[in-house]
Amino acid sequence: MTVTAIRLALRGRSSGVEFRRACIGDLPQVQALYQAVVSEMQRSGLAIWDQIYPAAVLPEDIRMGRLCLLEGEDGVQAAFALCPWLAEEDGMGWTEPQAEACCLERLAVVPKRWGGGLGTTALRAAERGAKEAGARYLRLFVVDTNVPAVKLYQRCGFYQVDGLHRQVVDESLTLWEYGFEKAIK
Repeated sequence: MTVTAIRLALRGRSSGVEFRRACIGDLPQVQALYQAVVSEMQRSGLAIWDQIYPAAVLPEDIRMGRLCLLEGEDGVQAAFALCPWLAEEDGMGWTEPQAEACCLERLAVVPKRWGGGLGTTALRAAERGAKEAGARYLRLFVVDTNVPAVKLYQRCGFYQVDGLHRQVVDESLTLWEYGFEKAIK
């Protein structure tokens, strides 16, 4: 993906949102975004992220050039990691398991913008980034209880594949995740 910012349209009008890679100077604002999302998720009963994850991996995402931002006049509005897909035997029914793919991870939208189309815009940006990286698919895992995220991915044309991924966090927490993918055109 190029470092050049890409102007994106939000609900058919120019929103002034720019898509770019994060740099280390963005870390405080990005951490604040994820903290706001964690707080809102916990208020909503979605105990998926916490004070440790995803905050602990954000510096590495930035160092590796994986963390992407959508930034507007009010600062960082959304973020996600666009990672290389590591073809592994995970028991999922991917269309072409060995095809070149990117993995979308840690999608976060500032809570006050939830339901306003910014998640869709972020997914379009991720698709563009995956295409620029030469991927044929954009793939992701989403926790089965995260119904709003599941609905977003379905609305945006992602296909739920067969299988259920088991993510063991620790001895007291295991998450079950659906796999979604979208062919890149």
